[in-house]
Amino acid sequence: MLEAVASSKKQVGRAQPEKAQPAPPVVTGASFSRQYEQALQTFYRKRYADAIQMFTDLVERYPTHSLSSSCQYWIGEANFHTGNYQAAVASLNQVLDSARSMKKDDALLYLGQSYAQLNRKDDARQALNRLLQDFPSSEYASKAEALLRQM
Repeated sequence: MLEAVASSKKQVGRAQPEKAQPAPPVVTGASFSRQYEQALQTFYRKRYADAIQMFTDLVERYPTHSLSSSCQYWIGEANFHTGNYQAAVASLNQVLDSARSMKKDDALLYLGQSYAQLNRKDDARQALNRLLQDFPSSEYASKAEALLRQM
């Protein structure tokens, strides 16, 4: 009887082999940089839907990379250019929530413009004024001032 139990355990093991777990992606500077550059080139060619997917994949694969908030920024700007202002607002706010983002002034400009497109003028003014207050020497300050004057 013990032999029958042992034999059936072996057969169960053969019938359902264990699946190997996929290895987590290896984060190397070269692999991230290459993919980031490809996504940027796609964005610059105005293939916004493809760029959004590529940057989203980077954020999902490398959530702790120092440029993941820059990926979020590009997702937001691409959504802005496709007229998906609500999605742009969501992505751009994630950029602002990131402590180490280098694209906060850019994000505030597009956030203000996205809110304006959504007819949320108070939110638009708040974003643009924050840009002027937090980043007075930003290359986007004059654009923010012009947009505020138009509202």
